[in-house]
Amino acid sequence: MSDYSVFFDKLKNSINDNFESEIYDWNIIKNSISILINDNIHGVGSNIVDFIDLGNWSRISRFEFDDSNRRLELEWYENSKFHIYIESVVFVEYDQSIYAFLKGFYHNRSSLNRIYNTKCFSCDFDYSDYYVDIYRVVKGVKEEIQTPNVNCYTTCILARPSNGRTSSVGDSRQFMDVINISLAHDKISVLYDEVNCIQEYDRDTLQEKGNTARRYLEYLLMIVNIRIKHLKDIQYQEQMLGGLISVIDVIDYKPLQKNDIETAKDILNACSHYGGVRIEKKDVIFSLDVIKNVILAIQETDINKLQLDGIFKSIHK
Repeated sequence: MSDYSVFFDKLKNSINDNFESEIYDWNIIKNSISILINDNIHGVGSNIVDFIDLGNWSRISRFEFDDSNRRLELEWYENSKFHIYIESVVFVEYDQSIYAFLKGFYHNRSSLNRIYNTKCFSCDFDYSDYYVDIYRVVKGVKEEIQTPNVNCYTTCILARPSNGRTSSVGDSRQFMDVINISLAHDKISVLYDEVNCIQEYDRDTLQEKGNTARRYLEYLLMIVNIRIKHLKDIQYQEQMLGGLISVIDVIDYKPLQKNDIETAKDILNACSHYGGVRIEKKDVIFSLDVIKNVILAIQETDINKLQLDGIFKSIHK
């Protein structure tokens, strides 16, 4: 049995062979990531770390878990760290490479301030679309820490294949784009089946499912807004549906009618507030159909081209 086969089998067993599925169990996450870093065939820490903004690391010099807040700390060079407060992980095997894609919880400004601006001489935050860079001085030592600024799959730990040649960071980003969109599609499909089983008179449950659908639509639109830099100088994670929906104008939404999107927005907003209005089952199903078409439109749109267009528009302003 090859070194890669031994490594692969050990990792596969640690995740119960649940490749291409979201893993939430913290103990499984810790064990599998430890195997990925410690037992990969090129040596401890000989991993690539790819980020969705196309940054990357060539190795991991140290890592540590914090059970109190589900934090993984990675260190590249001394005092150059990455923190992610892990919600879930997806493992993918492709071309004898193992990818662990990480989704982190979101922390707003006040939360980050409570976590990092303590027991230090100084602490500054620099926000970008996907990440926050934190610059601290602790006991005379300068620290640089990066952490995700949005709740989606933004980070990949990659075990190099046996030949040592890895795919590009662009490939990792494409994987993350696909995972972020396809998992949302799966959740909408499950929600669709659940709504079909609800009695027409059960307004509370219909509103609950409509509110969930609204969150999924916000999530999808947030992902596209960030990738193509549609909105400027905002915290995407804190935007609601009305602030995100204008991105529909720039994606290829052939399956959609613009009036349908506005109608779905109104229905889902009504589901999210106690307004005493009648919520009909057919209206929630209509909104889910619209979301499915939004997903189809996103999948058929050249997101990379739209991102370049957004960058060029910014340059020429």
